[in-house]
Amino acid sequence: MKKRLLSGKNKTIPFIPFYIRRAGGWVIPTAYDIFTDKKSLIIFLKGAYIDSKLLVHYDDSDLISNYNNTYCCCPNDSYVMNQWATDLNIKNIDMLPDGNKEFFDYLDLLEKETPIRQKVEISNSEIKYLGDVRV
Repeated sequence: MKKRLLSGKNKTIPFIPFYIRRAGGWVIPTAYDIFTDKKSLIIFLKGAYIDSKLLVHYDDSDLISNYNNTYCCCPNDSYVMNQWATDLNIKNIDMLPDGNKEFFDYLDLLEKETPIRQKVEISNSEIKYLGDVRV
């Protein structure tokens, strides 16, 4: 079994691009652009429309109040992620499409043994694995 990249140590923020569709146009920030100098929580799911109840729970809870930003990251394109957020009326969580799975691959979050729902914190330019997401 391949050892998870984040096991036992922190990683720095990579310069991986995210292709985000906003207001009819494309924005292509890198992970470094998005997460540097902020405290962010990222909820990783292995696909959009998986565990919608969990995302709504986090969107409406105080669990995200300690963070500057909260994101949901899935290996889907921006069109799917934006529609999912609209369908769920998500207001406090930003969708982070990782259609090329580069960020997931960097964090080794697509392994067969990896649970479907993961939490990661990025603070002071370090990535920390927080474990499985629970409702």
